[in-house]
Amino acid sequence: MGKTSYVMNKYAPEDVYRVSDYQHPFDGYENQKVLLMDEFAGTLPFDQLLNVTDRWRTTLAARYHNRIAMYDTVWIVSNLPLNELYSEIERPQRKAMFRKFRQVIYMTRQGGMHRYDPNEISDYLGDPEQAPAGRFHLIGLDDSLRAEDII
Repeated sequence: MGKTSYVMNKYAPEDVYRVSDYQHPFDGYENQKVLLMDEFAGTLPFDQLLNVTDRWRTTLAARYHNRIAMYDTVWIVSNLPLNELYSEIERPQRKAMFRKFRQVIYMTRQGGMHRYDPNEISDYLGDPEQAPAGRFHLIGLDDSLRAEDII
């Protein structure tokens, strides 16, 4: 099973808004409860990503009229290693992003899967007291998650 299929099979199709156009990512959003950011390559401005993945409702910029974010779950699917997403951003800011993860799932090309739970992610962040409380999931294609990849 592929990364996108893994997410799509967890929910009813009408409940998932799949972003694949990152120039106008929210033009078609219609209050779906799950946001799937597919083939994510870090092209969304960093501050916008922080807002989109925040636990509080936010306004999503769209061309014809803005939308209110009504989703309660965000999945980010990427072929890039975690350490390559927003690598130009300073370490403290990147840590703010990674604290939003509830889980990170790595899928191998051979079909294997490894899940990292909030405590493991916090350990990698070097901040074991701060377990993520967000609704932000990431699925990547890789075999390992190393501390130096994140902090």
